[in-house]
Amino acid sequence: MRYDRPVTTVRVDMDEALLARLDGQPEVRDRGRSAVLCEAVAEYLARREAEPPPPAKERLPLGQWLVENMPRGANLEINASRKSSRKIPFIDDEDEEERQ
Repeated sequence: MRYDRPVTTVRVDMDEALLARLDGQPEVRDRGRSAVLCEAVAEYLARREAEPPPPAKERLPLGQWLVENMPRGANLEINASRKSSRKIPFIDDEDEEERQ
């Protein structure tokens, strides 16, 4: 088989029964596996590229995602060995005083 462009050898794992079916085709015997597989890949890519892309999934801002997905009613424990003097957001001032 002759190629008019640079080519790369690739290894393709294929089920033996599928390979036997492929090799049983007259076109494969005439043109060779590589030519038939290259044509099949080109046809596959052309079909995929002609399809409209799937709609983009809407991505929520992180804060909104957290509000919608955070377990409700869960009391999250704050690490007792916390050494930072930074104020903990979303905690009542009384609770903050008790922690110190």
